[in-house]
Amino acid sequence: MADFTTSSHRACWFFTAKELDNKHLTANQRALQTLYERGCTAIEASADGDVMYHGELTKEGTKKKAALPEPLTVNDELLMRVFYEKKVFELCQALKLTPKIKEAAIIYFKRFYLLWSVMEHHPKFITVLILILLFMVHIVQLMLLLVK
Repeated sequence: MADFTTSSHRACWFFTAKELDNKHLTANQRALQTLYERGCTAIEASADGDVMYHGELTKEGTKKKAALPEPLTVNDELLMRVFYEKKVFELCQALKLTPKIKEAAIIYFKRFYLLWSVMEHHPKFITVLILILLFMVHIVQLMLLLVK
């Protein structure tokens, strides 16, 4: 087993409470800036790789003029993250996943939202993606055990 004191986990993913607050504030401010500049925060990517902010243009190619949604505060985002962290845990329990996979799911969820705002990527989609990722990793691990 790797030595925790020299691990990349400790070096890259341990923060003080103030550092965590700053990271969440930075993500929130970036989402707010995008909201005010583009009128939305959700990003769409087409199959050919073009990126467009959701609802940015109408079919005729003109910009939509719509009222901006009310942005979330950092505390609002915290409430959403905590709610969906509990949902991740509940899903893991309902699926009878091992404690190691439950812990990994929560860690991935928290790490994702250190860099992104819930206004940019809705937690319900990230929850599903994390579970799919962990299922795939778990299946590969099982296959490797069977091959041995």
